[in-house]
Amino acid sequence: ARYDDDLDIRTTGTLLSRVRVRFNYEVVRAADAAVLAEGYTVHASLDQDGRPRRLPDRIATLFPRGK
Repeated sequence: ARYDDDLDIRTTGTLLSRVRVRFNYEVVRAADAAVLAEGYTVHASLDQDGRPRRLPDRIATLFPRGK
């Protein structure tokens, strides 16, 4: 990417378990649809004491189930 390039950040999410969600990212240059970078993060739902807890059903149903 160059200064002043318009970039799109594409994000998709996948439910890995009832506690964890994986987000995949693509950085795409808008002018030519070139994928410039890819990555992912994994997020876990925790309670106030820092222990894993189940995602609420209303959240879990928003994501397709991963393998």
